[in-house]
Amino acid sequence: MAYTRMFTLQALLTKEGNVNARTKSGRTVLMIAAEGGHANIVRALVDQRADLDLTDNGGHTALIWAAHHGKTDCVRIFLKVGADPRITDKSGKTALDHARERGHHEVIKLLEDPPAASLKKDSSALLVKVKPAAAA
Repeated sequence: MAYTRMFTLQALLTKEGNVNARTKSGRTVLMIAAEGGHANIVRALVDQRADLDLTDNGGHTALIWAAHHGKTDCVRIFLKVGADPRITDKSGKTALDHARERGHHEVIKLLEDPPAASLKKDSSALLVKVKPAAAA
């Protein structure tokens, strides 16, 4: 299963040639991976320098999508590599607001006390080491 996801990811990136390619609704592969809780794909996209703070047509970032759906591992990754938790969507809600509305307590804890890297806009915060995905 993990092999299929990674193959699909590679195919999308090869086809589009742009890690930040968007759907008609403005969503990126990073946002879709975050919503689904696919931490390995999120790590691979971050390694490919996907833009963490792009927003879709509703103003949602990948961090907001992860928080909304309670994807703790993805939220942790985003905060560690410098995604901005202060960005609001078109409704004026942050990732923390979305997590609170949905009762995602672990995500709430992470977002209430984000690491310093997520609060400064320094490109060096985006550098991470990514382990290769284990073969399925």
